[in-house]
Amino acid sequence: MPSERDYLFFLLSKQDYSKAQLQQKLLKRAKLTDVEIVQLLDEFAQKGWQSDQRFAEQLIRASLLKGYGEKRIIQKLVYEKQVDASLVERLLCTQEIDWTTQAKMCYQKKYHDDVSTHIDHA
Repeated sequence: MPSERDYLFFLLSKQDYSKAQLQQKLLKRAKLTDVEIVQLLDEFAQKGWQSDQRFAEQLIRASLLKGYGEKRIIQKLVYEKQVDASLVERLLCTQEIDWTTQAKMCYQKKYHDDVSTHIDHA
């Protein structure tokens, strides 16, 4: 297990990963049993070396900078990175994100145009 612990430290020293991503990487290496993998990942989580919350917060910030909307962020975290859906929903609620402003910024970035000039003022 020491080599697998070192492998996890190596991975996490470069970037954050979700627990599920790390589990998949360890499964591919096939050096530990499923029980040993769960124990090792639990140890990393308990000691704060790996955190799905920290990973999700970072990915939300990065996704907002890219102009992603709420559904795309949820899809990326829950379905691609396998982060718990309730954690993602809770984090998105606590961020107090103005999705209308986010959509306007995305539009302006893509079309280099002010969205307000295209709104029909009746």
